[in-house]
Amino acid sequence: MHYVERDRPYLIVGGTLSTQRIAINPQNKFRMEMTPLYTGMPVRRFPYDDGVGVGGGFVESHGYDHVTHRVETVGEETVLLLKLPQYGARIDRSRLNFSLSNMAAISGAAPVETFVNLPVVQGLLSNFGFPEHYTPIDQAVGDEIKLFAEKGNIYQKEWAHGDGGHEDNLGLAPLLARQVENIIVFANAYAPLDARQVQNCRKAFIALDKAPKGAQLKRSVRKTCERDMIGADLASFFVQTEDQIHNVGLTMLKNEGSGLTGLRRKYEDLLTLAEDLVRQRNVSCEEYHYDPAASVSHGIAYTPTICVVFLGLETAWAQPLLNNAPPSHRPEIMKALEIAPDGNSLINRRWMKGFRSSGFPHLGTFFDQDLHIIDTAPPRLFALSNLTAWKLQDADTLKQIKDAFFKNGLILE
Repeated sequence: MHYVERDRPYLIVGGTLSTQRIAINPQNKFRMEMTPLYTGMPVRRFPYDDGVGVGGGFVESHGYDHVTHRVETVGEETVLLLKLPQYGARIDRSRLNFSLSNMAAISGAAPVETFVNLPVVQGLLSNFGFPEHYTPIDQAVGDEIKLFAEKGNIYQKEWAHGDGGHEDNLGLAPLLARQVENIIVFANAYAPLDARQVQNCRKAFIALDKAPKGAQLKRSVRKTCERDMIGADLASFFVQTEDQIHNVGLTMLKNEGSGLTGLRRKYEDLLTLAEDLVRQRNVSCEEYHYDPAASVSHGIAYTPTICVVFLGLETAWAQPLLNNAPPSHRPEIMKALEIAPDGNSLINRRWMKGFRSSGFPHLGTFFDQDLHIIDTAPPRLFALSNLTAWKLQDADTLKQIKDAFFKNGLILE
C-alpha cells in the first residue's frame, strides 16, 4: 500500500536521461522524475532509427530498471508486466531493483556530464560515472540486447542517467507539469544578479528594435541576456539556451499588450523578470501563461502565479552573523561565506562557471573551496539553508509573495 501523508511535502527528485554517453548536447538529454510512488520520463522519444523508444509515462518506482514483458489494458489503465533484463540488474527478496539509493546516485552524478564533454578524452571517459538503468515502456521488449537481437526486434537497452540539473536546475518543470497554481522558485545561479548586465541586455534590444528589419541577435547579446544577467536556469523557461531546450513555455501576462511576438517577446519577458528582480530586491511575483507545447513537453496549458526569489549574499543577513559570533569563530564564518569583515563578498569568479564558487551563496558544482573535488564544507551548506529561510521570512519578500498568491486565490497565514 502506497500513500502520501496529508499536508506534507511530496518528494520529487529530478533526473536526466541521456541517449548518448559522450559529447552530450541538448537534443540528447531529457528530464525524468523519481518519486516515492512512481518514476519515469514523461515524454516518449525515439532517439534512434530502429524503433526503440524510451519514456512516455511512469511506473511504480520499484518497477523501474526492468524491461516490459507484456502490455495489458484493464479498463482505462495500461498495465505493464515486467521482467528482469538480460544483463545488469538482478534482484532477490531482500533487494529492490530501484530504490532511494539509486535516486541519490542519479541525482549525485552532476559532474559526470562535465567529464564526458571534455575534448580529446571523451572516448576514454565514455563509461565514467553515469548510473545506467532500463526503462519500462508500453511496448513488449524482446529478451536480448542489441548485439544478439534479430534485426527489427525491439531490444533491451540500458540508458545513462544523470543529475536533473542538466535539464531543470530549479525544480520548476515538475510543478508546471502538475499545474501547480502558486509556485515559489528559489534561484541560485552560478553568479550573482548583475544589474549592469541587465542594463546591457536592455540596451542591446533597444538597438535591435531600431535596427533594419531582419537584423540578427548577436551571440554576445545572447550570452549577456541568457547567462550573465540572472543565469541560464531561469532563461531556459523563456528561450532555448545553449544547454537547455526542453523547458521553454513561460510567457509573462503583463507583457500581453506589448505588441511583441515570437522570439522578441520571449526575450522581453525574460528581461522584464530580470528588471523586476533588480528593482524589487531579488524578488519577482508575476502571473504567467505556461504552454508545454512550446517545447513538446508533458502537461496542459494553464496560468500560474510564480514568485522568483533570487538568492544573493545579503549583508543584512551576513553582517549580524559576524557581529554576534564570538571573535574566535569569525575567521571560520568569513571563510565559509567568502566575505570581508564588513559582510561584503570577496569573490567574483563569473568566468569560472560551474567549476569554482562565484562567491557565497553561488557555490561551485565541481570545485568549491580549496580545490576539493565535489566536497562542499558543511558550514557552507548549513549557511545556504539558513539564508534561504531568512530570505523567505524577510518582511518585504513575504509581503510580495502573500499579495501575489492572494490575488490568485491562496491565503497564506
